[in-house]
Amino acid sequence: MPTSPAFAYLESIFPGMALLPVLEAGQCLSYAPQTIKNKVHNGTFPVKTILVGGKRVVKKTDLAYYIDGLGQDRPRRGRRTKAELLGGSVGQ
Repeated sequence: MPTSPAFAYLESIFPGMALLPVLEAGQCLSYAPQTIKNKVHNGTFPVKTILVGGKRVVKKTDLAYYIDGLGQDRPRRGRRTKAELLGGSVGQ
């Protein structure tokens, strides 16, 4: 069982469910219902969806991994600065 804070939060909201309906998963990401439907239709929903019995669902673990990854900083684009190469910080 994953032990991330996001997984624990999702487990408290949806106890015992391994698959979440896509509308509830989207609401956990603060999307409006119509936005969720549009993103699923366009294939731009940030978490992989699965069709089970005619309904779109999301794995709870996939949603938790996505939520955990939201706060991580990505490296900036372009070449590294001289300060970064020498071990200093940027913007001082």
